[in-house]
Amino acid sequence: MVAATNKTELLAVFDGELARLRQTLASVDEQTSTLSSPEDTTTIKGIIAHRTHWMGMFHQWFEDGVAGREVSVPAKGYKWNQLKAYNAPLYLKGNDTPWADLLREFETACKKLRSFIASREDHDLYAQGVYA
Repeated sequence: MVAATNKTELLAVFDGELARLRQTLASVDEQTSTLSSPEDTTTIKGIIAHRTHWMGMFHQWFEDGVAGREVSVPAKGYKWNQLKAYNAPLYLKGNDTPWADLLREFETACKKLRSFIASREDHDLYAQGVYA
């Protein structure tokens, strides 16, 4: 897949990929959401919880940066090479959350991210150095 280079393309990719994911998730129930592979104990619930959390982190980084506050990337007290330790509790929390709740939170996060993209100009989304 070619990377999007403007807002219109980005929204098209976002919408298309999200539609495909929603189609897959529509067949997942509470029991299925707890499944993992033999090679990786991460469950479907954990993955959705993780993705939802990271969408929220993006918004926090943006809001902190625009407000002139310190932006902790990836997260306060963590470096990029420590993501496994950072993500582990996210997966566990997802495992303990009802599937329907996770899906609602995921949909809310997706709507917020799509709205963010739609409300920006190409320059704001793609130009380097726009944000500190």
